Amino acid sequence: MPQTQPTITMKLPVYVLLTLLGSFLLNSCALTPTMTALRPVSGQIATIDGRNVTTDVRKDIQIVAAYEGPFFDYYLFDIEVKNKSNTPWTLYPSDFFGQSVKVQKDSIGSNYFTHLDAIDPRQRMSEVEQSMKRARQRRTINTIVNVGLVVGNIALATSSRGNNSRNDYWRRAAQFDAGSNLIWTKQIIDNERYNKLMHRLNDEKGLLQTDALAEATIEPGNSVRGLLLIKADPKAETIILNYPVGNATNISFEFEQQTIKK
Repeated sequence: MPQTQPTITMKLPVYVLLTLLGSFLLNSCALTPTMTALRPVSGQIATIDGRNVTTDVRKDIQIVAAYEGPFFDYYLFDIEVKNKSNTPWTLYPSDFFGQSVKVQKDSIGSNYFTHLDAIDPRQRMSEVEQSMKRARQRRTINTIVNVGLVVGNIALATSSRGNNSRNDYWRRAAQFDAGSNLIWTKQIIDNERYNKLMHRLNDEKGLLQTDALAEATIEPGNSVRGLLLIKADPKAETIILNYPVGNATNISFEFEQQTIKK
Protein backbone atom coordinates (compact mmCIF):
# COMPACT_ATOMS: atom_id res chain seq x y z
CA MET A 1 0.00 0.00 0.00
CA PRO A 2 1.46 3.39 -0.95
CA GLN A 3 1.92 5.68 1.99
CA THR A 4 0.37 9.14 1.90
CA GLN A 5 1.85 12.15 3.57
CA PRO A 6 -0.39 13.48 6.36
CA THR A 7 -1.64 17.01 5.96
CA ILE A 8 -0.95 18.81 9.22
CA THR A 9 -1.01 22.49 8.32
CA MET A 10 -4.70 23.05 8.96
CA LYS A 11 -4.58 21.05 12.23
CA LEU A 12 -1.89 23.12 13.91
CA PRO A 13 -3.15 25.14 16.88
CA VAL A 14 -3.14 28.88 16.44
CA TYR A 15 -0.49 29.38 19.11
CA VAL A 16 1.84 27.01 17.21
CA LEU A 17 1.29 28.98 14.00
CA LEU A 18 2.05 32.19 15.85
CA THR A 19 5.24 30.67 17.29
CA LEU A 20 6.39 29.58 13.82
CA LEU A 21 5.50 33.01 12.51
CA GLY A 22 7.63 34.65 15.19
CA SER A 23 10.57 32.42 14.32
CA PHE A 24 10.19 33.31 10.64
CA LEU A 25 10.15 37.03 11.38
CA LEU A 26 13.19 36.82 13.64
CA ASN A 27 15.17 35.02 10.95
CA SER A 28 14.35 37.56 8.25
CA CYS A 29 17.39 39.64 7.36
CA ALA A 30 18.34 42.31 4.84
CA LEU A 31 21.17 41.98 2.35
CA THR A 32 23.87 44.61 2.19
CA PRO A 33 23.14 46.59 -0.99
CA THR A 34 25.92 46.69 -3.55
CA MET A 35 26.43 48.16 -6.98
CA THR A 36 28.77 47.27 -9.82
CA ALA A 37 30.88 49.53 -11.99
CA LEU A 38 32.22 48.31 -15.33
CA ARG A 39 35.00 50.15 -17.17
CA PRO A 40 35.82 49.24 -20.79
CA VAL A 41 39.43 48.14 -21.33
CA SER A 42 39.26 46.99 -24.97
CA GLY A 43 38.07 48.33 -28.32
CA GLN A 44 38.30 51.95 -29.40
CA ILE A 45 37.49 53.73 -26.16
CA ALA A 46 36.27 57.31 -25.93
CA THR A 47 34.54 59.47 -23.34
CA ILE A 48 31.26 60.90 -24.62
CA ASP A 49 29.02 62.99 -22.37
CA GLY A 50 30.90 61.70 -19.33
CA ARG A 51 30.46 58.04 -20.29
CA ASN A 52 33.13 55.56 -21.33
CA VAL A 53 32.14 54.24 -24.75
CA THR A 54 33.87 51.50 -26.72
CA THR A 55 33.42 50.47 -30.36
CA ASP A 56 34.69 47.87 -32.82
CA VAL A 57 34.00 46.78 -36.42
CA ARG A 58 34.21 43.26 -37.84
CA LYS A 59 32.73 41.84 -41.03
CA ASP A 60 30.85 45.06 -41.85
CA ILE A 61 29.17 45.14 -38.45
CA GLN A 62 29.93 48.01 -36.10
CA ILE A 63 28.93 47.90 -32.45
CA VAL A 64 29.12 50.76 -29.97
CA ALA A 65 28.73 49.78 -26.32
CA ALA A 66 28.52 51.70 -23.05
CA TYR A 67 27.78 50.37 -19.59
CA GLU A 68 24.74 52.09 -18.13
CA GLY A 69 24.80 50.54 -14.67
CA PRO A 70 23.29 47.69 -12.65
CA PHE A 71 19.63 46.91 -13.16
CA PHE A 72 18.53 44.55 -10.38
CA ASP A 73 20.46 41.32 -11.13
CA TYR A 74 21.45 42.37 -14.65
CA TYR A 75 24.12 44.44 -16.33
CA LEU A 76 22.56 47.17 -18.45
CA PHE A 77 24.39 48.15 -21.64
CA ASP A 78 23.54 50.90 -24.12
CA ILE A 79 24.15 49.25 -27.49
CA GLU A 80 24.15 50.61 -31.05
CA VAL A 81 24.57 48.21 -33.96
CA LYS A 82 25.28 49.51 -37.48
CA ASN A 83 25.08 47.61 -40.76
CA LYS A 84 28.06 48.63 -42.87
CA SER A 85 27.45 45.95 -45.52
CA ASN A 86 25.48 46.14 -48.76
CA THR A 87 22.71 43.76 -47.68
CA PRO A 88 20.14 43.87 -44.89
CA TRP A 89 20.42 41.45 -41.99
CA THR A 90 18.46 40.73 -38.82
CA LEU A 91 19.68 41.52 -35.34
CA TYR A 92 18.62 39.21 -32.50
CA PRO A 93 19.39 40.63 -29.03
CA SER A 94 19.64 37.14 -27.55
CA ASP A 95 22.66 36.48 -29.81
CA PHE A 96 24.69 38.71 -27.50
CA PHE A 97 26.25 36.89 -24.59
CA GLY A 98 28.57 37.67 -21.74
CA GLN A 99 31.44 35.88 -20.06
CA SER A 100 32.52 36.47 -16.50
CA VAL A 101 36.22 35.92 -15.82
CA LYS A 102 37.56 34.91 -12.42
CA VAL A 103 41.11 34.09 -11.38
CA GLN A 104 41.56 30.69 -9.77
CA LYS A 105 43.23 30.78 -6.37
CA ASP A 106 45.69 27.99 -7.15
CA SER A 107 49.35 27.54 -8.04
CA ILE A 108 48.59 27.80 -11.76
CA GLY A 109 46.63 31.03 -11.46
CA SER A 110 44.45 30.15 -14.46
CA ASN A 111 41.21 31.91 -15.31
CA TYR A 112 37.83 30.32 -15.69
CA PHE A 113 34.86 31.62 -17.64
CA THR A 114 31.12 31.57 -16.91
CA HIS A 115 28.56 32.07 -19.67
CA LEU A 116 26.10 34.93 -19.07
CA ASP A 117 22.92 34.98 -21.13
CA ALA A 118 21.52 38.09 -22.75
CA ILE A 119 17.81 38.64 -22.24
CA ASP A 120 15.38 38.10 -25.09
CA PRO A 121 12.94 41.03 -24.57
CA ARG A 122 9.86 39.18 -25.84
CA GLN A 123 10.51 36.08 -23.76
CA ARG A 124 11.34 38.11 -20.66
CA MET A 125 8.17 40.19 -21.10
CA SER A 126 6.11 37.00 -20.99
CA GLU A 127 7.99 35.88 -17.84
CA VAL A 128 7.44 39.27 -16.18
CA GLU A 129 3.69 39.17 -16.85
CA GLN A 130 3.48 35.64 -15.41
CA SER A 131 5.46 36.74 -12.33
CA MET A 132 3.07 39.65 -11.79
CA LYS A 133 0.12 37.29 -12.00
CA ARG A 134 1.66 34.90 -9.46
CA ALA A 135 2.53 37.80 -7.12
CA ARG A 136 -1.10 38.95 -7.10
CA GLN A 137 -2.25 35.40 -6.36
CA ARG A 138 0.23 35.10 -3.46
CA ARG A 139 -0.97 38.42 -2.08
CA THR A 140 -4.57 37.16 -2.09
CA ILE A 141 -3.49 33.96 -0.28
CA ASN A 142 -1.48 35.94 2.28
CA THR A 143 -4.49 38.17 2.93
CA ILE A 144 -6.67 35.11 3.59
CA VAL A 145 -4.01 33.61 5.88
CA ASN A 146 -3.65 36.87 7.81
CA VAL A 147 -7.41 37.10 8.32
CA GLY A 148 -7.40 33.51 9.58
CA LEU A 149 -4.59 34.30 12.02
CA VAL A 150 -6.49 37.33 13.35
CA VAL A 151 -9.64 35.28 13.89
CA GLY A 152 -7.66 32.48 15.52
CA ASN A 153 -5.83 34.91 17.79
CA ILE A 154 -9.12 36.41 18.95
CA ALA A 155 -10.56 32.96 19.54
CA LEU A 156 -7.50 31.97 21.57
CA ALA A 157 -7.71 35.11 23.69
CA THR A 158 -11.46 34.76 24.38
CA SER A 159 -11.41 31.01 25.02
CA SER A 160 -13.08 30.03 28.30
CA ARG A 161 -10.89 26.96 28.78
CA GLY A 162 -9.01 26.84 32.07
CA ASN A 163 -9.78 29.02 35.05
CA ASN A 164 -11.07 32.55 34.83
CA SER A 165 -8.76 34.03 37.42
CA ARG A 166 -7.22 37.46 37.10
CA ASN A 167 -3.84 35.88 36.33
CA ASP A 168 -5.38 33.82 33.53
CA TYR A 169 -7.06 36.95 32.14
CA TRP A 170 -3.78 38.85 32.01
CA ARG A 171 -1.97 35.83 30.55
CA ARG A 172 -4.46 35.59 27.70
CA ALA A 173 -4.32 39.35 27.19
CA ALA A 174 -0.54 39.20 26.89
CA GLN A 175 -0.80 36.31 24.43
CA PHE A 176 -3.33 38.27 22.38
CA ASP A 177 -1.06 41.34 22.27
CA ALA A 178 1.97 39.26 21.29
CA GLY A 179 -0.01 37.43 18.60
CA SER A 180 -1.44 40.70 17.26
CA ASN A 181 2.04 42.21 17.02
CA LEU A 182 3.34 39.17 15.12
CA ILE A 183 0.40 39.22 12.71
CA TRP A 184 0.78 42.95 12.18
CA THR A 185 4.49 42.50 11.49
CA LYS A 186 3.75 39.70 9.02
CA GLN A 187 1.27 41.92 7.21
CA ILE A 188 3.88 44.67 6.92
CA ILE A 189 6.50 42.23 5.59
CA ASP A 190 4.01 40.71 3.13
CA ASN A 191 3.12 44.17 1.81
CA GLU A 192 6.74 45.28 1.59
CA ARG A 193 7.75 42.16 -0.31
CA TYR A 194 4.80 42.50 -2.68
CA ASN A 195 5.45 46.19 -3.32
CA LYS A 196 9.19 45.61 -3.83
CA LEU A 197 8.59 42.77 -6.27
CA MET A 198 5.91 44.66 -8.22
CA HIS A 199 8.17 47.74 -8.36
CA ARG A 200 10.91 45.63 -9.93
CA LEU A 201 8.57 43.89 -12.35
CA ASN A 202 6.96 47.19 -13.42
CA ASP A 203 10.41 48.71 -13.99
CA GLU A 204 11.44 45.69 -16.07
CA LYS A 205 8.20 45.79 -18.03
CA GLY A 206 8.62 49.49 -18.78
CA LEU A 207 12.20 49.02 -19.96
CA LEU A 208 11.32 46.01 -22.11
CA GLN A 209 8.40 47.82 -23.72
CA THR A 210 10.13 51.09 -24.56
CA ASP A 211 13.94 51.02 -24.36
CA ALA A 212 15.17 47.45 -24.82
CA LEU A 213 17.29 46.51 -27.82
CA ALA A 214 14.76 44.71 -30.00
CA GLU A 215 14.88 42.25 -32.85
CA ALA A 216 15.16 44.26 -36.06
CA THR A 217 16.15 44.01 -39.71
CA ILE A 218 18.89 46.58 -40.33
CA GLU A 219 19.13 48.05 -43.81
CA PRO A 220 22.57 48.90 -45.28
CA GLY A 221 23.99 52.06 -43.72
CA ASN A 222 21.38 52.07 -40.94
CA SER A 223 21.68 51.29 -37.23
CA VAL A 224 19.53 50.36 -34.27
CA ARG A 225 20.03 51.29 -30.67
CA GLY A 226 18.65 50.09 -27.35
CA LEU A 227 19.37 48.78 -23.88
CA LEU A 228 20.69 45.25 -23.51
CA LEU A 229 20.24 43.19 -20.33
CA ILE A 230 22.79 40.51 -19.46
CA LYS A 231 22.81 38.36 -16.34
CA ALA A 232 25.20 39.82 -13.77
CA ASP A 233 28.06 38.14 -11.92
CA PRO A 234 29.12 40.54 -9.13
CA LYS A 235 32.06 38.31 -8.11
CA ALA A 236 33.80 38.40 -11.50
CA GLU A 237 36.91 40.49 -12.10
CA THR A 238 36.27 40.97 -15.82
CA ILE A 239 33.13 40.89 -17.93
CA ILE A 240 33.38 40.20 -21.66
CA LEU A 241 30.49 41.29 -23.88
CA ASN A 242 30.30 39.32 -27.13
CA TYR A 243 28.34 39.42 -30.38
CA PRO A 244 28.91 36.62 -32.92
CA VAL A 245 29.53 37.74 -36.51
CA GLY A 246 30.07 34.31 -38.12
CA ASN A 247 32.78 31.71 -38.59
CA ALA A 248 33.47 31.47 -34.84
CA THR A 249 34.29 35.20 -34.78
CA ASN A 250 32.96 37.59 -32.16
CA ILE A 251 32.98 41.30 -31.62
CA SER A 252 34.14 41.35 -28.02
CA PHE A 253 34.53 44.07 -25.41
CA GLU A 254 36.26 43.59 -22.07
CA PHE A 255 35.05 45.48 -19.01
CA GLU A 256 36.88 45.62 -15.72
CA GLN A 257 34.47 45.22 -12.83
CA GLN A 258 34.44 46.84 -9.42
CA THR A 259 31.89 46.04 -6.73
CA ILE A 260 31.06 48.91 -4.42
CA LYS A 261 29.07 48.67 -1.19
CA LYS A 262 26.56 51.45 -0.79
